Amino acid sequence: MVPTATTDTDTTDTITTPRHITLDLLRRRSEHNEGLVSTLEELALHQEELEAIGPILGRTCGRTLKILLLQNNVISTLDPRETKMLKSLEYLNLALNNLTTVTRGSLCRCEFLNKLDLTLNFVDVDELERTVDELATLRSLRELFLLGNPSMYSDVGDGAGSSSNSSSSSNDVVGKAAEALQASNADNGTSSEKKQPPGWKGCRAYVIARLPNLKSLDGTDVLRSERILATERLPDLVAELRQLALVKRAEKHEEEQHRLADLKKKMEEEEEEEDEVDLEIIGEEELTGHTPEVRSKISREMAEQKAAREEKERANMPRTKGEAEYEQEQREAIEKARQREEERGGNIKQCNEGRWKFSFDEESRPGYVLLTVPIQKFLSSTLVDVDVHPTYVSIVIKGRVLRLVLPAEVRSEDSTAQRSTTTGHLLLTMPKIDPNENMVSVRAASRYKEEMAASKQKKEKENAGVDYSKASSRVGPKDSNTSAGLASDMLKEATKQLKGSVRIAGLVDERHGGVKQEPNSGVVDMKAVSSTRKAKPQDGSTDTDNDDDSDEPPAMF
Repeated sequence: MVPTATTDTDTTDTITTPRHITLDLLRRRSEHNEGLVSTLEELALHQEELEAIGPILGRTCGRTLKILLLQNNVISTLDPRETKMLKSLEYLNLALNNLTTVTRGSLCRCEFLNKLDLTLNFVDVDELERTVDELATLRSLRELFLLGNPSMYSDVGDGAGSSSNSSSSSNDVVGKAAEALQASNADNGTSSEKKQPPGWKGCRAYVIARLPNLKSLDGTDVLRSERILATERLPDLVAELRQLALVKRAEKHEEEQHRLADLKKKMEEEEEEEDEVDLEIIGEEELTGHTPEVRSKISREMAEQKAAREEKERANMPRTKGEAEYEQEQREAIEKARQREEERGGNIKQCNEGRWKFSFDEESRPGYVLLTVPIQKFLSSTLVDVDVHPTYVSIVIKGRVLRLVLPAEVRSEDSTAQRSTTTGHLLLTMPKIDPNENMVSVRAASRYKEEMAASKQKKEKENAGVDYSKASSRVGPKDSNTSAGLASDMLKEATKQLKGSVRIAGLVDERHGGVKQEPNSGVVDMKAVSSTRKAKPQDGSTDTDNDDDSDEPPAMF
């Protein structure tokens, strides 16, 4: 937002371009519309230190824009070339700017404008008639704000404003503030010795009579009786306004003459006593008046400070490199790598700055050396440089060097480099000078790989057909009194291949309610496996009647 200045070499005058709305500013202020400028309907550009609207706004979103907020800037004029594209505009806020008049033809294209805010500008009685002439062309204008201008009488309870009592307390406060501001502005005048009244008392009636479609002025509704009285007084008001305009122009001309005389005198004093004047300027705080020139000067200083602050913040932010910068770094890295290789001659040292997992292959294509480098898929090929030599290859990928010594001497002029469209990997195909070079080691490596594959396949087959019943016999001795023997028996019975139907007869002894097993060749016998348990008699005697049943638990009954 800093204005650009150009200086002519033949003269000392500096031409400064006014600060206006730019495309970058529009994009930053269109976040509520997802950054789309062409479909904007509402735009807030307050406190941007703008001096003009500029041509960008009408070209980008002029046909769709309905609400435009430009308050608290330093816009001094409305150029018809900048506002002619704002045909859909309904609300325009130009409060707290440096407007002295509404230029002829600047708003006539805004057919749907129904609300205009010109609060706290500098529209005086000498430019009031021209301003109202332009506003009279707006047939849709319903609300107008002129409070705080030098031509508008600030006391809403006197004169023409006393006919309406519907103003709110907030309007009274604003009116008092505007009156105080205009009074202080009158005190700062150097040409007139006596204070002028703050505004013209007939301003409200004049505006109401000239704008028949107006419904509200300075937040106060326009009553029908007020409009009738204003229309009857219109000829007298016009004559009075023109007389005041002549007086005001004469006063401004006299003030301009005094200002130029003071400026010339000050410049002469600075030439005579330059050091003393500098000390006085540094040591004291100068009071400023409420004029368009002073506001423009303050705004210019604030814009410079804001630009310096943004530049400092931008310098501290992490910088994102573009394609041109990456290509420049690639060219510098290539030049540096090639120069280092030429200096070392045949003494080439391998390096892998990017830590790529490359691989050589001499088996799949006899007589060739194949080098595969896994590069990122979406890396531009302009950032990959390959240099093949008979004994080594040098590859620069995005500024990082991959230098490798080749396993065999190759013909560099017949070598090719290709990239996969699927994975982005780089494949170098380099024919050998001697196709039989390294063939012994290649065959040995191939034979070793085949043997390893065969042994692996054999082990997989053996593991698939293992006999768990035989393996269980090696677990431990077949002893039912030990846990190892019990485990081996259970594993053997569980892994035994079953044929035919299975019956559970004989698992429980007949004395304990079991079913006697009947011999049947087609039925697989099952063996009851259990742990050994000896019960001690309750009377202390030993059970010697049934020695064969010592391994079975005692009967329940």
